[in-house]
Amino acid sequence: MRVSAILLLLITGIANACVLEIRETTFYVNGTQEVSRNWVVVNFTNVYPYEIYDVQIEKIAQIPTVLPGQNVKIDPYLTLNPVEFPITFRASFEDLGDRSLVRYSVENLGEEQLDILISFPKFESFLDCEGCEFGERINFNLSISPKSSENFTIFTTRSFQIPDAEVIFKFLKTQNVSFGLKVPMSIEKGNRGEWIAKFQTSNPTDREIDLKVESWADLCGARVEILNESLKLPPGGIFSESTELKSACVPIFFFKVIARVEDFCKYEIIPSSLLAGRYALGYATLKGFYYLPPTPLPPPAPPIGPGFGPPAPIPTIPLAPSPIQTPSYFTTSPEVAITSPKPIPLEIAVVYAIMMVPATFGAFLAMIFFPVQTRRGVVLSGSNAKLAGMLFLKMKIYTIPSNPVRGGILIEVDREVVSTLVSYGLELEDAELIAVAIKVKKPIIARNQMVARVALSCGVPVIGYGRS
Repeated sequence: MRVSAILLLLITGIANACVLEIRETTFYVNGTQEVSRNWVVVNFTNVYPYEIYDVQIEKIAQIPTVLPGQNVKIDPYLTLNPVEFPITFRASFEDLGDRSLVRYSVENLGEEQLDILISFPKFESFLDCEGCEFGERINFNLSISPKSSENFTIFTTRSFQIPDAEVIFKFLKTQNVSFGLKVPMSIEKGNRGEWIAKFQTSNPTDREIDLKVESWADLCGARVEILNESLKLPPGGIFSESTELKSACVPIFFFKVIARVEDFCKYEIIPSSLLAGRYALGYATLKGFYYLPPTPLPPPAPPIGPGFGPPAPIPTIPLAPSPIQTPSYFTTSPEVAITSPKPIPLEIAVVYAIMMVPATFGAFLAMIFFPVQTRRGVVLSGSNAKLAGMLFLKMKIYTIPSNPVRGGILIEVDREVVSTLVSYGLELEDAELIAVAIKVKKPIIARNQMVARVALSCGVPVIGYGRS
């Protein structure tokens, strides 16, 4: 299905498009996308039964001469600044106990109808789907009106890992094309006491042409203008003009005709993906994601004698290697009250020791090995996107809904926790940082001392970055 769909797209698209714009695109299920490269291919074919010259495709390309039936392809012809497609993908899911329901929403932000195919490889946790065709692959064909969205649903086992999908679509518009062509022309000269000249040309094509005609005579070394005008000539039309001149010597007559055709051609915009160092045209990549059900903590050990027994071991929650994650809900048990400079009416589990790190860049570099080696993950927002670039190869980056880090693992937050933290003076971004850290049990990159103090009081380790 995938191969035939792509071949059909390429045969009916690229073969008929005089200009092809290609965007290497990756979509993510949090509504974002990344266009890594954007370039233009000229793919012009002379479909007319005559030679044409000075082919002008608006301001995109100019081709000197093209013979009948000849194809001129220039790849790449022009490199553009990356432009995103007017398409967004969002995914959400419900844990139904014995299985999960995964719902995708595809939104068409453009002004034209969008026909799109989303194709997943068959994966282990797949159970069923609505409005789909499946065999070796799971396919959804959607037709989405402008400024609207369509949904599709996949049923999986309770825990799942949905792989990357291929997304096949194209956008079509028209492009102005103009070209010159040779037309038949003649001059008839005679003398009946005066010199007579008849200038004639015709339109041999099946479309209207623009003519610029000019004629003059050389009379004994002097130039005499006869004709200079522009006009439109219908298919099969004839232009004819006569003149009479008196001259003591034999005149020489000149006739110049410039004929141009204004037409249209297809301009197609398609996605591509980079596979093994080569571009696969016709489809973009939709990144997958996964869900792991909560793992309950074991009950605390009973007291030993008059004191307290050793703390219960901290369970390890395995994480599948996926660059994008939709909300995962982890339980926080046992519940304990939180103390802070101003009491916060929340009960949140504290399952590891609090660590204070000085809020300086130097201290950050010196102390970062603790979270890297023991937790292999950190929570930060788009405000620290540059810092995220330093950390992507070393640890997992968890991020927040209000200001996500592109390519990070997006985690939904507990809105009640966020609202409470905001009510105590934190900005929304910082409140979400702490709420996500509580859920995934990872340290945060704190932007100032206030955030650090509140995070520590909630049992969240803090890594200071910059001065505050």
